[in-house]
Amino acid sequence: MRRLFNRYLTALPLLALVAFVLAFTGGSRPTYAHHLCGNTGSPFGAFDLQTYEAADYRNVYARTMELAGWNQLLPEYPTFAPPAMETGNRGAGSGSLVGPYIPPVLLKSIAWIESGWAQGSYDPPVQYGQIGPVLSSHDCGYGIMQITSGMQNVSGVPTLDQAMIGGHYAFNIARGARILAEKWNASPEYRPIVGSRNPTVIEDWYYALWGYNGFAFKNHPLNPDYAWPRPAYDCGSSRSYPYQELILGCAQTPPVRGGAQLWNSQPVTLPNLSDPAFYEHLKLDNWNPCSSNLQCAAMDIPTPNPAHQDPSGSGLTRAQVLGTPSVVTSTSSVSLVASPGGQSPTQSIAIGNGGSGVLAWRLTATEPWLRLSRIQGVSLGADLGYTHQIFAVSADASSLLPGTYTAQIKVDSLYAAGSPATINVTVQAGDGALLNTPDGAIYVFEGGLKRHIPDPATFEANGFSWYVAPTGQRGTHLRYGERHKKTYH
Repeated sequence: MRRLFNRYLTALPLLALVAFVLAFTGGSRPTYAHHLCGNTGSPFGAFDLQTYEAADYRNVYARTMELAGWNQLLPEYPTFAPPAMETGNRGAGSGSLVGPYIPPVLLKSIAWIESGWAQGSYDPPVQYGQIGPVLSSHDCGYGIMQITSGMQNVSGVPTLDQAMIGGHYAFNIARGARILAEKWNASPEYRPIVGSRNPTVIEDWYYALWGYNGFAFKNHPLNPDYAWPRPAYDCGSSRSYPYQELILGCAQTPPVRGGAQLWNSQPVTLPNLSDPAFYEHLKLDNWNPCSSNLQCAAMDIPTPNPAHQDPSGSGLTRAQVLGTPSVVTSTSSVSLVASPGGQSPTQSIAIGNGGSGVLAWRLTATEPWLRLSRIQGVSLGADLGYTHQIFAVSADASSLLPGTYTAQIKVDSLYAAGSPATINVTVQAGDGALLNTPDGAIYVFEGGLKRHIPDPATFEANGFSWYVAPTGQRGTHLRYGERHKKTYH
């Protein structure tokens, strides 16, 4: 429903627009502009990434977050797998570890607060079950978990990890889980702790949740910008709460879509700021030593009681969420012809998914003179309606001497059969190169000029002839009198 409404938002007056968005999106932030990307280490602005918005988003995203919480989503990829979790009181330091685990309800709540459970853009809107631009924020956060860490655009070309985070909801969710786990492990050296740091206890994630949005004073529970006493956040339109209270409030009062909650209500106990057991540790006198000098022991708090655990398991296998994507290309080789110092005509190549699920991919060229019309995309398997995407390739011969050149285009993905796939490219540049146009005409490049050969008789009358290369030589050659011998393809 939310996507349907977005088609008509621009026609509403400004005040009505604000009220409309808050009423129907639960206050989740619209994230369109990119004007602050440079402030977060992206001098080239936001990446232009394509993604897929799941048709059955309610079930697909929930199950994906459950798998991520139990580290059963992408455990073989370090960038996308939570590390072992540190546990124990402050005296235990970082030496006591347990297996990776994040209560899945926290990931579900973070995803709602960050994006409203949207991997794709709101403007232009990407409909459920369709491919379109990824949701990107004013500070270059991407996708359903609004990932900024590691997403800096320093060259204009995304890394494979960045392409997967922007292109595939599962990799985006997995990366968000990894980041949250890293915030957990920042204690006790750099952050305060809750209780005995038991990752199965929801209340013990208080400071890690604070850190996911930035361990800053804006999220301090005693920040005077927030009223006190205040009721628990109800996952509604008003967001005058510290970030960690937004997350824990939504965990307890999930958003409703289509007349049903997106997940089961999870009881949570917040620190009672009227209780000296919490107030004395959270009081503002303890903030500066922790935030400025990493002297955080004074902010350690006990686990609020009663404590709770998330009963949701991982009922699906990851194959049920990820499918079995497979890279398929429409060709394995391309031949291009470029005039001296010029640009070759383009050729189109399709990238498809020969398996199932979502295939997010990235292209790289082995030579700088190859030009690709796009470097990232998404292809859907047969179970999702089979959608391939097309890119164009051409050669820039401005820096090439006459001759034959070869290069490769690599099609990379993670968790996909047939990756990396290779497309071989041959380019004939300069004198002797033949150009066949769509209307059947033939041109030959000689002396920097493109000469039209209207028919075979004229071709031979001008002194051209064909011969097969002797054994041991590659290709077919064009002979012009006794002076020129050029390879062509």
